[in-house]
Amino acid sequence: MEKSNIVHSRNKLVLKILWFSIFLGMISNYLNKAPLKEVIALVVIGFLGTGIATYMTYKRKYEEQVRYVILVGMSLLTFMIISFSQDIADYILLYYCLAVITLYHDFKLIIIEGVIVSLITIYFFLAYSFKELSPTHMITLNFYLIITTTVLAFQSKIGANMRNSLVIGVLVLRLFPSGENPAA
Repeated sequence: MEKSNIVHSRNKLVLKILWFSIFLGMISNYLNKAPLKEVIALVVIGFLGTGIATYMTYKRKYEEQVRYVILVGMSLLTFMIISFSQDIADYILLYYCLAVITLYHDFKLIIIEGVIVSLITIYFFLAYSFKELSPTHMITLNFYLIITTTVLAFQSKIGANMRNSLVIGVLVLRLFPSGENPAA
């Protein structure tokens, strides 16, 4: 599969997950009787960010940049949700953002999202103190985040290397279908 098709299929996969997540978020907000501003943020930011990325993907425009639109949209939406609730339980959404971004198997993108998540963690700790947490907890949360980001980033490197080895193997088989060894 050529690179543009791989990028396109990953964008489509991530968008399906995001649209499903927005739908689940709306159901959750309804069941939990979330404040109106939280519902509006989910609908406006979620639909706007995901809608732009969906348009770009299906029109096949700026396919490589769709991942950054998704990264910014998810991070902004999560920031808004946490700012409205100021509940530590919503902090888990930051790890969700990191997990979704790993679907791209892009080392740099994962590191960028890890930095954004870390900055959001520090901001909310300093701005709201997450009520239940001590400074030690914030440090611990950031250590967990650093460990998780590092593992996911290097896992993406390993996956990319495996994919490249597979592509090289397929090319060799196509060039030398009879199994003859070109080096011999």
